[in-house]
Amino acid sequence: MESSALDPKAEQKKVQGNAEFKKGNHGAAISYYTEAIEIQPHEAVLSNRAASFIAIKDYKNALDDIKFALRINPQFTRCYKRLFKANLGLGNIDDANQALQTAIQMDANDASNKADKNLMDEVIHQRNTIERCGAEDRGMQEDIDYAKAASYCNSILKNCPVAIHFMCLRVKFLLLSN
Repeated sequence: MESSALDPKAEQKKVQGNAEFKKGNHGAAISYYTEAIEIQPHEAVLSNRAASFIAIKDYKNALDDIKFALRINPQFTRCYKRLFKANLGLGNIDDANQALQTAIQMDANDASNKADKNLMDEVIHQRNTIERCGAEDRGMQEDIDYAKAASYCNSILKNCPVAIHFMCLRVKFLLLSN
């Protein structure tokens, strides 16, 4: 379900953006999508621009576009997968999980659901392991392997590449390991 038909000029810019996206030219795609949005804000174009932002790891701008798209059309299913990816990239694990659950409920037959669910379970496990290390650091246990705790942070940062919280914890654990 989309909010309305796309203005022909905006549609042309969207098509050009899609072509650039497929070639991996995400900067050019973002420019075309931005031109389309300036002509007519539309959830499909905002979602596509968000995908380009995700591809270049600009998760904050992706999140802004997705939220705008969902204000236009909260039933636009594709946005929830992108909301999952943007939140995950930022390290907003609970928000990512909620978005993924919504996406799965809205489109249970999506072929990427199983892989995304497995990824989410892995990230939650990684976060829980890191939290246990942090609890141990607060005096709950004496024998802490800080180097191993830092490696857990490295693991979660592979899936949450701009998660400042986990970057800071990694530095803390590395400093404590010496």
